[in-house]
Amino acid sequence: MKPVRSKIGQLRRLRQGFVHHWYDFRAFSRAAGSADNWRTPENDQAQLVKDYHRIEKGLALPKPRSGFGAQVIHDIMGLVRNLERRQGAFFHGQGARSTLQSYRQNAVCTEELAQQIDSFNAGVDPQQLPAAGIAHVTQADIRKASDIDFEAFARSRYSIRDYTGEPVPEAAVRDAVAVAMKSPRVCNRGTARCHAIFDRATMTKALSFQNGNAGFGDLAGALLIITSDRRGFLDYGERNQCWVDGGLFAMTLCYALHAQGYASCMLNWSVTSDKDMALRQAIPIPEHEAIITFMAVGIMKDAFRVAVSPREAVDTAFRVIGPA
Repeated sequence: MKPVRSKIGQLRRLRQGFVHHWYDFRAFSRAAGSADNWRTPENDQAQLVKDYHRIEKGLALPKPRSGFGAQVIHDIMGLVRNLERRQGAFFHGQGARSTLQSYRQNAVCTEELAQQIDSFNAGVDPQQLPAAGIAHVTQADIRKASDIDFEAFARSRYSIRDYTGEPVPEAAVRDAVAVAMKSPRVCNRGTARCHAIFDRATMTKALSFQNGNAGFGDLAGALLIITSDRRGFLDYGERNQCWVDGGLFAMTLCYALHAQGYASCMLNWSVTSDKDMALRQAIPIPEHEAIITFMAVGIMKDAFRVAVSPREAVDTAFRVIGPA
């Protein structure tokens, strides 16, 4: 028979786990478009992006079916009209119009759909629309752009915790974020956000909530807080997608900064709900954004020490699944 003290400890841990899981569930439920009657304009935009990306994916297939996606196209038109009535022209509305224009110019477009798209885009200058739909790319294009020793580049990246203390230029971070926005993302919904802090006092305040920056956080030239906007997700099946999209964005951002010659170190945000709330009270991170990770960024010294961080053999991560 287990001691009473052990049982009480188990119940206490279960209660703590429930509190923290409830915090995450409540945040997702309040932000995501998980029920039609709760939909916000941001949820509707996420649905619109998901829908017009379905058309893009269909057009990119080797042999798209004639007239495919007719119902989705009708839904797109309805969503764009509804959102434009509420908020005027907006980026993803223009992206949707551009995608339908690309569809209109493709051989799969039926005469009926062509007439509907022409009516929908009447008065719209195609030259003013962002590029969307499909683009034609060659293997030679990709090989030319990727003609680098990526293995050497990736293996030269370390988590660096030794900086000069000089500020990191805002323009450099902005350029890196622009590169990171090309990261893969679910149905092209761009939920990743980068909250950049350059002010020393604000960095110190934010870092006080993170336990892994002692001894070097005060030398960072910028602090980035990577988040993912939960309003870009539409049902409970996507409840964990923010960590995937935000994580992919954070890794690409890290490589983009590395390519510019800046040092960086990911700082995990593995915290309890009370600490998450405390940070949001001190730093303006909205509730609808899940905090994925912090990233300290700094100016490299001429020479410095790094943790070796040995990696296991590739077979610990690589698996081949044979016939069922």
